[in-house]
Amino acid sequence: MENARFKQVKKTLMDAAILKIAFDERSPDDDQRIQEFRSIAESVELAVCQLTSQEQTLINSRYFNNEAMDTTDPEVYRAMGISAASYYKIRLKAFEKLAEHLHLGVDQIDDT
Repeated sequence: MENARFKQVKKTLMDAAILKIAFDERSPDDDQRIQEFRSIAESVELAVCQLTSQEQTLINSRYFNNEAMDTTDPEVYRAMGISAASYYKIRLKAFEKLAEHLHLGVDQIDDT
């Protein structure tokens, strides 16, 4: 996977995790912009559901748990009982699948 595409998937996951937390506290009568952001977060969650159980565990543990911003890769692979090398292979495969499911391409990359 291209480095820029990898970064876009990671950014999308982090954004979706932040949005999910924000939307859990919002009412169903949100304005249109909030609804659009909610749709993005839901798309990410649906894409994650398409992953294998091990990939889902990795993504959910790293990006969607209550302490996701403070959770590190080593904490996740130790909790999963796998080696660092296995973790990064699984993560790469999951990111590739997520990029495909979410239609994220290099042409959509914002390098800011």
